[in-house]
Amino acid sequence: MPPPFSRIYDIVSVAAINFAAGVETVAATLAGLSTPDPQSVVRLIGVVVSTGLAGTTTSILRIRRNDVTGPQVASTGAVATAGANTFSLPIIGRDVPGDVDNFSYVITLTCAGANGANVLSGLFAIVG
Repeated sequence: MPPPFSRIYDIVSVAAINFAAGVETVAATLAGLSTPDPQSVVRLIGVVVSTGLAGTTTSILRIRRNDVTGPQVASTGAVATAGANTFSLPIIGRDVPGDVDNFSYVITLTCAGANGANVLSGLFAIVG
């Protein structure tokens, strides 16, 4: 019997991204995923390290399919990220996207109360 199909994909971004208050913004895009069959599970692990500006109250981290309007795979819900502090938000998710080739996931951040600035973001996927 052949070994099970398993691939690891990752993206780490240190791009300077500004997050407008209340606007869901893509922090990183993980592209090029393929699954071997329609029942394949994609396990996703992500993190965003960001600095809020004075007045930031909460942040929501999400993983979505394709882009900021795609179906949501996972969400942290509103997490307290008070003021002008640097914070790290981790997220995990699981998806069964079907039989796909060159598929994408995005990790997004929404800051409430004030703008934020991205320091580092990463999204990792294990398919199989």
